Amino acid sequence: MLRHTFLHATLCLFAAAALDGQAVRGRIVDRATMQPIPTTEVTAVTAGGRRIGRTMSDSAGGFSLDLRNAGSYRLEAQRIGYRPVTSPGFDVGAREALEVDLHMTVESINLDPLVIHSRTEPPHLADLERAGFYGRERSAPGLFLRRDDIARTRGARMSDVLGTIPGVRRATIQGRAGVSLGRSGGTGRACPPAVFLDGMPVVRAEGIDDIIHVAAIEAMEVYRGPSQTPPQFAGPETGCGVIVIWSRRKA
Repeated sequence: MLRHTFLHATLCLFAAAALDGQAVRGRIVDRATMQPIPTTEVTAVTAGGRRIGRTMSDSAGGFSLDLRNAGSYRLEAQRIGYRPVTSPGFDVGAREALEVDLHMTVESINLDPLVIHSRTEPPHLADLERAGFYGRERSAPGLFLRRDDIARTRGARMSDVLGTIPGVRRATIQGRAGVSLGRSGGTGRACPPAVFLDGMPVVRAEGIDDIIHVAAIEAMEVYRGPSQTPPQFAGPETGCGVIVIWSRRKA
């Protein structure tokens, strides 16, 4: 006998058809659009909760499950993107085929907005590794610029590069171009930072642009005050901050 029902709706009986066994056939459809839903897992479950058959809907949402015995059953349907569905119970008689439509509703799925598969970091240079640059970059509170960062500033001079850093101001110091990381005491005067080149203090009274050409810089560290400055660069002349410059080495 052939019957047709809409699971989750009303039961409708249609003409009988002779079969060698029992079966449930039908379609999985989207409740809102009534479009077929392919690749949905459909399982037949007995009244006692035993799963006795499983299949996958085809591209038209169709499926067919053969049942070994007559009896009471329900269907379970699962697909990613839809709420799982368990149909009401229904009876299948001996040599009877039941045709059904099983409706599913879209379910919003919370996915991580970002999945990091790998992380690639520029190679570490031996000179900077020995100088402790990378260790301070990971843990110190200063600002760190590598060669690519410096190139992105498009600065032609040191004062141009440093002028792009928040909190660093260009200043004229003793008639030369320089930078200031703050104001000196209550005087309101520019407070020029101490400068180190390859770990050594620059003691000459020259402008910041005269120390090194931008193209020759491998990396820089900028510490805005004593609370940020690492011990190896601290001293009586570093109260206005510190700029540490590392020059490029020839290959």
